[in-house]
Amino acid sequence: MLRELVFVSGLECISWSPVSLISGIDIISTTKTSFEPEFKWVLFGFIYLAILFSPLVSIIALPELKIEITKWTQKQCACNNNGIHPMMINPSSVERT
Repeated sequence: MLRELVFVSGLECISWSPVSLISGIDIISTTKTSFEPEFKWVLFGFIYLAILFSPLVSIIALPELKIEITKWTQKQCACNNNGIHPMMINPSSVERT
């Protein structure tokens, strides 16, 4: 659980770093920067990377969840009969010579 918290916190910090860097440069710089407001809104898209990668973090951090997903996948393959099986032939349809 602690590992998952560290991964999510790290992703959150990584996703905020471009916005913080550009805003810091914009504040410190004495000359007018050519960053459009639209570009700053694109940077806010990086913030949601932590939310998008959250299931990946959960699978890496929680081994029991990974085991359950593997069991469920194997059960679904068994239910769908994804293997190759011999075909049953009706004896009346076979020609005898």
